[in-house]
Order: sequence, then C-alpha cells, then structure tokens
Amino acid sequence: MEICNVAYRDLAAVSIACSINPTIIHLILKNSSFSSSMALELLNLKLLEVHSGVFVDKDFWVLCARLERLIIDRNTLPKLPTDVTFPDLTHLEIGEFVGQDLNLVEFASRCRNLRVIRLPVGTGSKHLMAGEFGRLAMAGTWPRLRSLRFSPLDIPDAAVEGILGSMQPHLEWKVGKSGFGPQSFKTLRNHFRTILHLDLKQCQNVTSEMIQEVLSSCPQLVVFRGDRIEARHIVDGKPWVCSSLKELTVNIDFDFGLASTTTTQGTPVAVDAETTEATTAIDSTKESAKPLENNGMDQVQRRVFKQLSVLHDIRTLNVGFEDNVESGVGAEGNSALHLGLDLRLRMGLDQLHCLKKITTLSFQGTLQTICVEDISWILVHWKSLESASGTFDSVDSQRNVQLIEILQKHGVRV
Repeated sequence: MEICNVAYRDLAAVSIACSINPTIIHLILKNSSFSSSMALELLNLKLLEVHSGVFVDKDFWVLCARLERLIIDRNTLPKLPTDVTFPDLTHLEIGEFVGQDLNLVEFASRCRNLRVIRLPVGTGSKHLMAGEFGRLAMAGTWPRLRSLRFSPLDIPDAAVEGILGSMQPHLEWKVGKSGFGPQSFKTLRNHFRTILHLDLKQCQNVTSEMIQEVLSSCPQLVVFRGDRIEARHIVDGKPWVCSSLKELTVNIDFDFGLASTTTTQGTPVAVDAETTEATTAIDSTKESAKPLENNGMDQVQRRVFKQLSVLHDIRTLNVGFEDNVESGVGAEGNSALHLGLDLRLRMGLDQLHCLKKITTLSFQGTLQTICVEDISWILVHWKSLESASGTFDSVDSQRNVQLIEILQKHGVRV
C-alpha cells in the first residue's frame, strides 16, 4: 500500500488527488471542505487531519468510520448520525470546533477501541461534558485506553480516580487544572511502572511529596510537569529512577516553608556567603523568618544537584517559578523572587556535567548570582544548549547583561 501524505486547501484539487491516487492513507485538509465522493474514493485512508475547515456533509462521518486515527481542529462539523460507529478508531484528537451540534463525549463513546483520547474542555456547559466522560470511563467504555489528555478538566478527585482505575496500564496522563489529588494519586501508583507522560500542572491538590514519589517511582517517565517540589523532600526522599526523562518542569523550592524571597527597596536578598548579612531579610514581615545557615544551604543544593544528575537524557529543564513571576509582585512593585536551584559551580552545578543533551534551561523567578565562570562551564559542558531564560544575576544588573551577551555570542537564545 502506498503512503501518501498530502495537504490541500482547494476541494477540486483534493478530489483530483483522491481519484488519481486512491491508495492514500494519510490525508491533511487545511481550510478546505468535504465532498461525498471522497468517502467513496478514499477506501484505504487510515489517518485524516482536518484543520480550519467547514464540514456539513454527513458522509464525512462515513469516511471517519473507516479510520484508525482522526485529528480535528478549528472546524465546523456536521451532526453525528445515530447509526454510525467507529470500530477501528484508536486515536481521537479534537481541538476547537464551531457549533454545538456535536456532542464530543457521545462521539467518543462510539469509538470503543480508543487507545488515545485528546478532547477539549472549556467552561460552562463543557464541565457537564467532563462529568459525563468520567461516568463513561468508569463504566469501561474504553477498555483499551492508554493515553488521556483532557484539559482543563474541572472534575473532583473521586471522578479522576474512577477514570484512572478504569484504564489499562497507562502511558500518558495530562489533566492540568483538574481535581487530581490523594485519591487519584493512590490509583496512579498502579501505573507507575508504565507511565511515560505525566502533566499535573495547576492541580491544587498535588503535593510536593507526591511529586517526589513520582520521580522516584516511574522508571519509564519521559515528560513530567508539575507545580512545586520542596528541596527538603528531594533530599529526604528516595533516589530518582526517571533517568529517561527528557522534560522536567517543576518549581524546586528551597524556601523551606518561608515566604517568597522578595526584593527589599529594589535590592534582591541573596542567600550566599558573599551576602551573609542579607539572609535575615528573607520575608522580614513574618515572625517565623530566620536566617538560613550557609553551610546547610550548600549541602542541600548539592544533594538536589545529585538527584538531577541522573537525568542523562534531559532536553528541557525548567526549574523556575513562571506562574509567580507572571502574577506576583513585591510590596515595592518588584517581581517576587524565590530561593530556587542555585546555578553556580560552588553550589554543585558541576554535578550536571552529564546533562550533555540539554537544549532548554529555564529558571525564571529564582534568585541567582551566577558569574562568568559558571557561564563558561555551561558553554563547555552543555554544547547542545539552545536557550536559557531567567535572571542570571539578580543583584548586579550590569553583570546580568554581561552574562547574557556572552551566551548570545555563543548562539544561546536568552
């Protein structure tokens, strides 16, 4: 069977291509429409992608009934006929669509052999759709389901647990902004040995301890995204086993229960031997704020770096606090800074010499006093680095500019 991937915008061109080459198995339609003849001509089609099109002919669904993979985004779709099912469809991905004629969950329920589901959930009436999806999942509608991306998913922890419990050994779980919490996490443990992608961003019930357990229990993990893990839980926890990880996005927090390190009269507080006097200023508005022992902080930083050093395949390392930078400002109008991973050789950066595949580094919103020596080391050992984002020196703006210029001179986007 011939493989022919095509992308057409003109319906006439699509029809001609279909008649000339009926063995097409992968068709991409952009800003186009659909003709009934396509359902008759494309008998071998297995994968259909339609983007920004208008599809009003019900024969569109007749064609889809023979597919194995269907990707739909930003389209006007016809009403689903009552007698059409999709027994061969294993991969369903739907982005935005126009109109309310299509019930996405009803559509998905007719695809009993789905292994991968990507569905949008918005606000208002779409929340009811999410609840309906949960009930169908718990009833075993998709016994082969291995990968779910259904975000944002505003359903409670118990419903998320039910969906997870109904699934076979899971490969991908992307449900940011969901009610994922203790109940769901207990069930997620059954998938630890197989899960590849896990996205728990903006799940308010996910704790630092949960994230540490994931990283120390999921040997196949390739992508992990979470909100915050405390450095103390990394230090006190089991060794990480996710050596195949290619993307890690999580705020590594060294504040140890203290509030964010904010700027004081325009000068950021640095926890470092060079600025020992400034350590007492960490959130001086709270009675519980105490100076951090420099030796203790050095040791914690090094032990966190040691955990990170197992990530030999990492491409994207994001240990910053972007959400806090975007939404929070200090009392004096300055962006909030946090005690995060200290990217200096004196704190243990050299332990990451084995991260030779890293292309993207982000440490937004963290307090840093990186120097030229550290940047030179990065350029020597991370030759694949393409971009870095964050403030390199939070105290000295001139040195920060100097460090940026050095990186840019060597082709690193900043």
